[in-house]
Amino acid sequence: MSSIYFHLAGRLGNQLFQYAFAHQLASQFKREIRFFFDKFHHSGDYEWGVAAHMSSCQHVTGILRSDERGLLLKASDGLFSRNKSMFELLNKSARIMRTMDAFEFPEMPNKPPFLVTGFYLNSSSIEFAPVFLNELVDHLSTIGNLDRLIVEQEYEIVHIRGTDMKNSVYGTLDHNYYLSLPDSDLPRYVLTDDVRHAESVTRGLNVARFFSPEMLNPWEAIEVMRRSRKVYVSNSTLAWWGGYLCRRNGGEVILPKPFFRRNFSASASLHVEGFNYLEASFEPEING
Repeated sequence: MSSIYFHLAGRLGNQLFQYAFAHQLASQFKREIRFFFDKFHHSGDYEWGVAAHMSSCQHVTGILRSDERGLLLKASDGLFSRNKSMFELLNKSARIMRTMDAFEFPEMPNKPPFLVTGFYLNSSSIEFAPVFLNELVDHLSTIGNLDRLIVEQEYEIVHIRGTDMKNSVYGTLDHNYYLSLPDSDLPRYVLTDDVRHAESVTRGLNVARFFSPEMLNPWEAIEVMRRSRKVYVSNSTLAWWGGYLCRRNGGEVILPKPFFRRNFSASASLHVEGFNYLEASFEPEING
């Protein structure tokens, strides 16, 4: 039986959405899913990716390189802006399933696709993938020795994304946003990819400790959030997963709204029943 080839892209947070959607494809069409990368697209971060760590998954295989399939997707990419009718014809004839909106959740085709590409950053990718969620929680539960960093049984996490998306549609949450966080009796820890920025935007807050990527790898960061009593999620898909799993574990999760500065569809696409929100406040864009 032939496999479905899924183009893997992005870092761990994005890859988890892709793996959840891949499980739906595997269930729908009774096919093995094989993830691949190529030289024509951004390779992403595979050191901490799903394929490198969840090797026990029975529904998708490890990642492989396929420049031939990547070239076919590159041709589809180019036609999207130049000739929509040819774009649709190529995708149909080559059995390419794709979304051009990262937050879209499409209808399943009647026949199994040959190639799949897209991010599928949508809560529907998760809610229809219970097998994957069980596999994910089982994997996270094997992560030990986190009490070396946090000794309390109950604590709260504030995730802070750095300024990598400051001048994009995503934006960077500012000092005013973090000052709107209510006081808490729980120890408050900050997870961040940019400690200097995190220290700046949390001036005035009572933070017990800042954790950088050098102290916690992405899998450990998700597990620390999952185990917490409360998570303040930044506009990061990695943090979204930490908050989502915290909520499933009985904790409280608070997200900024809108999730991204100039992409209001993301908030609706990533909403899950039980999520709470704070009004987002972003740092100003710098023109030029």
